Amino acid sequence: MVSDLFTGANVISATAASIATLLSLHLMYKHIKYWQNKEQQTPIIRILWMIPIYGVDCAISTWWPDATKYVDPMRDCYEAFVLYSFVAYLKACLNTERSELSSRFEGRTAHHLFPFNLCLFRKMFCLKDEPKLDRMFFRRTEQGVIQYMLIKPLLAGIQLVLTLNDRYEGGLFDYDRGYSWVLLFTNLSQTCALYCLIYIHHAIHAEPEMQGKNLLGKLLCIKAVVFFAFWQSCFFAVLEHFSVITDSDTMTADVRAVALEDFILCVEMVIIAFVHRKVFSHLEYRAVLEPVNHALKQTGWRGPEDDVDHSTLDTHYQNMTEAELEAMAAAEKENRGSTKAAAVVNILNITDVAADVKQHLMPSQGMTPEQDHFITPKGDPSSEEGASSEVKNTATALEQAAPHLKG
Repeated sequence: MVSDLFTGANVISATAASIATLLSLHLMYKHIKYWQNKEQQTPIIRILWMIPIYGVDCAISTWWPDATKYVDPMRDCYEAFVLYSFVAYLKACLNTERSELSSRFEGRTAHHLFPFNLCLFRKMFCLKDEPKLDRMFFRRTEQGVIQYMLIKPLLAGIQLVLTLNDRYEGGLFDYDRGYSWVLLFTNLSQTCALYCLIYIHHAIHAEPEMQGKNLLGKLLCIKAVVFFAFWQSCFFAVLEHFSVITDSDTMTADVRAVALEDFILCVEMVIIAFVHRKVFSHLEYRAVLEPVNHALKQTGWRGPEDDVDHSTLDTHYQNMTEAELEAMAAAEKENRGSTKAAAVVNILNITDVAADVKQHLMPSQGMTPEQDHFITPKGDPSSEEGASSEVKNTATALEQAAPHLKG
C-alpha cells in the first residue's frame, strides 16, 4: 500500500533521504581519500553510515508504511552498532593499552551522573559511589554498551517472529501483545548503553589526546539520532492511543503514526548530515597527511590556476614562493598513493569487533571480585551487607583473641 499521508509527503521524504545520503557518502569519501589514522577513521565511517541507513529506511517506510515492521528492526540494529563504534573511536583517541589504564588513571575516580548518583539507584544496581578509573572501570562501561549491540538484534528477531504471527502490533498499553514488551526491554537496554557511553566520555573528555576532537558535538549527534528515533516512536504511539491520530480512508491510525514518525526522521537526517560534516570532519586527517595542501586549501586554493594568498598562510609557509608551495602540494598528492582500497577493506572487516566482543564476554583475567572498583562486591564494607559482614568478622576475631588477651 502506497502512503497517502499528505500531498507531497512521499516526494519530500525521498528528496530528503537522497540529500542526506549524498552528503554522508561525500564525507565518507573524503575520509577514505585522506586515510591517515585507521583506528580513528574506521569507527567514524561506520558511524556516518547511520545517516544513509536511516534515510533510506524512513523513505521506504513513508512510501510503503506496511514495510515498516520489516525494515525498521534492521535499522535499529545498526543504531546499537553505532553506539559501540563511538566507544571504539574514544578508545582509539585515548591511545592507551588496556593493561596501562590502571597506571595512567591511578588514584583518580569518576562520580556517577544523575540519576545514578542517587543512593537508591546505586544500591539498586550495586554501584560504588565513585569508582576508580582503572581497567575494570572501562571494562564494565564497555560491557554496558556491548550488551545493547547484542540484545537489540535478539529483540529485532523476536519482533519479526511476533509480526509474522500477528502477535506484535498493539497499543503502548496492550500488554498481551509484543509491542509494549519489546519497547520496554529496548528502553532498558538502550538506557544502560547510553549511560555507559556518556560515563566513558565524562571520565576521559579532559585528557590531552581528546582536546580539539569536539567529542561533545559527536556525542550529541549520536544521541540526537537515538533520541529522535526512539522517543518520537513513543510520542506518536501515545498520540495514536489517545485518538489524536485517527484512521484515514486508506490508512489505519497506527500505520499513519508510523508514517508520520518516519517522514519527520527523513527531514531530521538532512539536518544531522550537515552537522556531521562539521563534527566528523576529515580536515584534521588531511592536515596530518598533506600539511602543505591543507594549508593552501584553507586559503581557498584549489589548484595551480589559483593564486596563493600568502598573508593567510602559517608563518613557516609565508617565505616560500607560490611555485614551491604548489610543487610541495603536488608531491604530497603523489606520495598519498592509492589507499582507498585498503580503507574500504578496513571498514568492512569486522573481525576487530568480534574480537573485542569476545574479550569483554570472557571472564576478566587476573581480576578478583575485591579488585572490581565499579561493582560493589559481596562482603565489601562500602555496602550495608558488606559492613555487617565486616562487623561480624571483627567480633569473631575479638572473641577468639579474648583468652590470649586475658592471659
